Amino acid sequence: MLLEYIHSVIIGFITLLPVANPFTSTTLLLTLGNKFNPVERKKQIYFATFYVAIIMLICFYAGNEIINAFGVSINALRIAGGVILAYIGFNMLFNVTNKEQHIQHIKDNKEQKNINISFVPLALPGTVGPGTISLIISSSSNFPSTIMAHCVIFTVTALISLFFLISLLSANKLFNLIGHSGLDVISRIMGFLLISMGVQFIITGFKVFFS
Repeated sequence: MLLEYIHSVIIGFITLLPVANPFTSTTLLLTLGNKFNPVERKKQIYFATFYVAIIMLICFYAGNEIINAFGVSINALRIAGGVILAYIGFNMLFNVTNKEQHIQHIKDNKEQKNINISFVPLALPGTVGPGTISLIISSSSNFPSTIMAHCVIFTVTALISLFFLISLLSANKLFNLIGHSGLDVISRIMGFLLISMGVQFIITGFKVFFS
């Protein structure tokens, strides 16, 4: 029983981790959260971790019911996520902020408080994107309604969330290491990759839809 539980947890974690890919959210935090002070940044990280866990559990237990109730298909989620990723990537790639604007953003505490990147894009679609959602929903339909299965779901969710939290907390050290110039390079590269990922999501969604 215990070995079966551990085996299921390992399989679930290994399956979900490459799809969730918390490194994407880590890079997003570096590029979009560089204007936050350390306290606000940690607050955003903790909220994002909470959102990741909640979204995953909702997808496990009510994903099919929600998308069926609203008449939304996995392909629609995939296309919508692709549009969001492409939009964020476009801004990261082409939106150049000069130094005066950067200093003004740092001084403007009110504006910082109004900015919230914890849910979008860090949690959704940064980590819990269309691929993660579709994988969870499709896997949950095959899960037996047993106590061990529920324990596996909560354990895998906790492990993914913990890995996500550690990755985002490590972003501070990475930021101190690379500096603003390195951050600008990563921002542009990540912007291009996000546009590519978004376009791929959209292409895949339309391909499956028309097929």
